[in-house]
Amino acid sequence: MFACHFRASDYRALLPALFVRAIDYVTTQDLNALDPGRHTIPGIDQDDAFFMILDYQTAAESSVGPEFHHKYCDVQFIIQGEEQFGWTELTDEQHQQLSHDYHYDPQKDICFFDQQLMTLSYETMSHDQFYLFTPRTAHMPNLSVTTTSQVRKVVIKIKYPA
Repeated sequence: MFACHFRASDYRALLPALFVRAIDYVTTQDLNALDPGRHTIPGIDQDDAFFMILDYQTAAESSVGPEFHHKYCDVQFIIQGEEQFGWTELTDEQHQQLSHDYHYDPQKDICFFDQQLMTLSYETMSHDQFYLFTPRTAHMPNLSVTTTSQVRKVVIKIKYPA
């Protein structure tokens, strides 16, 4: 997992150009005015990157467990509300075994697994930074910090440069 403040310029040098273009575009939009759902990024093929606006209530526990992906990285950040997430890095072997045992869905590019299998670290999302989850970063979002919170969040999906 990679966390970075939007005001820090170092992520522009560290991340691939596609990531920087997508983050820069999305953060210049009026995200409160956009409808929930999937949105394209002008000048970037929608198979390479797109973003979603999500509105939901956080919960004390996840109903689906941690998730990971194969094709896309997630760049997530909070617009409104507060949220905690769990995360852990997977080895290539764990990624492959969990994909098999828990039936990775290639159509949705997602695999959920039993959170009891891994020890997760927990973080509270800050409004002034973004969080990058690669396909080898299992993450469990949408958790309450102290009480249930109404959240508006952005998830930018960027094709993993494999």
